[in-house]
Amino acid sequence: MQNDDIPLIHVFRPAAPIMFSGGQQVSQQHFIARVVALSRQLPNTPYLINLCRDRYHFALVFCAALVKGSVNLLPSGRQSQTIADVVADYPDCCAVIDDDEELAEIVTLDLRAATVNIALLNNGQEPELPWLKGNQLAAIAFTSGTTGKPSPNRKLWRTLVGTTRMLAARFVAPEERPTIVATVPSQHMYGLEMTLMMALHGGCVMDSRHPFYADDIAFTLASLSDSRLLVTTPVHLRAMVATRTKMPVVSKVISATAPLDKLKAAEAENLFQAPVEEIYGCTEAGSMATRRTISDDNWTLLDGMTLMMNKTSTEDLVHVQGPHLADAARVEDRLELIDQHRFHLLGRSVDMINVGGKRASLADLTLKFLAIEGVEDGVIFMADEGEGRDNKWPRRPVALVVSQLSLHALREALAQRVDLVFLPRPIKKVAALPRNDTGKLSISLLQALLK
Repeated sequence: MQNDDIPLIHVFRPAAPIMFSGGQQVSQQHFIARVVALSRQLPNTPYLINLCRDRYHFALVFCAALVKGSVNLLPSGRQSQTIADVVADYPDCCAVIDDDEELAEIVTLDLRAATVNIALLNNGQEPELPWLKGNQLAAIAFTSGTTGKPSPNRKLWRTLVGTTRMLAARFVAPEERPTIVATVPSQHMYGLEMTLMMALHGGCVMDSRHPFYADDIAFTLASLSDSRLLVTTPVHLRAMVATRTKMPVVSKVISATAPLDKLKAAEAENLFQAPVEEIYGCTEAGSMATRRTISDDNWTLLDGMTLMMNKTSTEDLVHVQGPHLADAARVEDRLELIDQHRFHLLGRSVDMINVGGKRASLADLTLKFLAIEGVEDGVIFMADEGEGRDNKWPRRPVALVVSQLSLHALREALAQRVDLVFLPRPIKKVAALPRNDTGKLSISLLQALLK
């Protein structure tokens, strides 16, 4: 599958549903007709920033750009500065929206106006299924910026297709066609792979809605029949468990973007009466491995992928290979390889801290913090050097927390879970953490909030 032609839809059944939009089924043939028609109306620019919030609209634009030969730009967020940074690096681009969002200094196409003139039939004939070169550049995805400025990662069509087929082999039973409901945006790599790409090449059906609150998620799932697959994040799972909203039974719950602790995974399994599985991945390589949280501390690579360890004088470098990847991709996290197909995640390289000669992972410290009864949300991170009330504090762990507990009670509870040298100082209570659509936190926003 290097540069072979690959169809837009893996198994093309014209009358079969590919999505639900507005409560109505969208057939594969109907979808293709609109994609081909829209591709002829898109501006002649090499890049498109796809900001459509509705998943059906996002899917139309993403696929129409592929057919036209344009590249989808997938920014890490919707903040004006994030978009401005993308435009600065890709000035010859156009943004496509489907709401009243105002974007300064960029050519914008409102899909709501464009779709009025899209004929569902092209010159009275049904269009043929588009095929694309495997090496066509399909998208440029940007990292979340949790540790600095977002960096671009080029995604070939065969890479997206290959990852999706591996995920489908892991999560979808033969002859099953589950409907995917997701709480994450399609612009994120995890969201793209587990929504649109699973509809195109994973044999699934995608629901266009983007439920956020527990009641909305329950309503969306209940409105769908047959097998349902929920794609979400640890932040959403914690909220759903906390509200105790009765949830419809699903075939599987998939979580990613941050580690999920076993207790919350067990509570989520009880809530949905279904297994909860995690995906491990990175923007550079896409989804790489999975595990069922309650029963396995280790991760199993997707079939066809392998890990390589290269030792240097200062560190161990881990790379992942796969037949769908253009090159071996470096894994920035610290992994303990069990064999070529299984590993234990020790933490991100930039996530590891050394205090008093002892090492720990900030992600692991945060998980222990979140496990405290009464902590609604929280994060432990490294503070910049700054001025305290009396003198400078060195760079050390600090915490922001959403909780009704007293600071004394929080310190006491955390001291029972972590080594005292890693106790954050200060711990500050806030009304909410500045999480993005996937539940991730930008270090720059955390530093600003701390100050």
